[in-house]
Amino acid sequence: MAFGTKKTAKVIETPSFASRMSSIKNMFKVAHEDASKLKVEMEKEIENKNAQIASLQSDIENINTTKKEAEVFMENISKLI
Repeated sequence: MAFGTKKTAKVIETPSFASRMSSIKNMFKVAHEDASKLKVEMEKEIENKNAQIASLQSDIENINTTKKEAEVFMENISKLI
């Protein structure tokens, strides 16, 4: 027999059921944590958007008030003309 020609069979160990179950539980734990973080991010984004809406509504209110003042002013000026 020549040197180095002997073939050895590789033994592949399969993980135990407990090990596999632990891995599955860990994946679900990570998924839950990721979903929780995403939820918090979305809630913050909603708060930011609501603040923007409130700011825009305030701006619109101010514009409408100024518009009414301008209309009254124009009516008064037209009476003088």
